[in-house]
Amino acid sequence: MNALADERVGDFVNEHFVSAAQKVGTFRIVNGEKQGGNVAGYFCRPDGTVVHAIPGQVNARTFLSEARFAVELDKLARLNGDKDALKQKLTVADEHRKRVKVRQPAVSTDLDGELLGVGGWNADVFDAKFGGLNALTQASAVLMHNPLPKLERVYPFVWEKILKEQLNVSPVVVK
Repeated sequence: MNALADERVGDFVNEHFVSAAQKVGTFRIVNGEKQGGNVAGYFCRPDGTVVHAIPGQVNARTFLSEARFAVELDKLARLNGDKDALKQKLTVADEHRKRVKVRQPAVSTDLDGELLGVGGWNADVFDAKFGGLNALTQASAVLMHNPLPKLERVYPFVWEKILKEQLNVSPVVVK
């Protein structure tokens, strides 16, 4: 599942993004082997706003597909919104709503009347409505309700509510 080890993924990411890493969960290294831990990837604009997210491990094909989606979504939002931030947010919200509807038809009828791009995340409401969906679809649900959030605002929600992990920035334990 090590998508970033795939040369095609690395080439695409290097062409379109600046990569960064931050440890926010716990894992241990025992005899040189990583034990535990999880991962989430975020596709951000230079100002730190999140266009798309990948919670959890995915294979190279899925990662590349999601990265391409992020690039095209950002282009579409900038084209539709020009310099209007609200129009850009509505474009991002609508594209993520479409993904939720396609990937999870059982919840699709409930989404048509929902306001796009307003409000935040209520963990209880989110869990009740989207908690049973796969992690990628949950990420789109988060960004449907609050598109283009700052990374520092969205990553704790993704980490704790979608991946069900505890935030922990303590150093890695090596044994």
